[in-house]
Amino acid sequence: MDALDRARRLGSARTHRVDERPDEADIGSLVRPGVGRIGWQVGALSLIASLQLAAITLYVIPQTSMLGAVLLTGYMGGAIASYVRIGEFSPPMVPLTTAVLAWLGLFLRDARLRKLLPIRWR
Repeated sequence: MDALDRARRLGSARTHRVDERPDEADIGSLVRPGVGRIGWQVGALSLIASLQLAAITLYVIPQTSMLGAVLLTGYMGGAIASYVRIGEFSPPMVPLTTAVLAWLGLFLRDARLRKLLPIRWR
């Protein structure tokens, strides 16, 4: 589950790469309308995707996975806020589930987090 979640996030960040040549048919031409719809400038997309990749990289490295999970949660919170701001309430389910899966994966593999947040099954 953890590896699948990581691969999905890496793919998500990769699709946000925007080529500055508008005459070329690329994934950026598919992303641009959605970015404009939620109020982001197309020029900011490269920075946003880079931040997502940095957070994912930190999450994948075991020594920095806790920091990566915190940064991913903040990133996903920003995505949720962007959708809620324009009045769309079903697209935020994707970043919400991504953040929950990131913490679930970390909870299952890190004993320190399980000790900090014990779940009692009784």
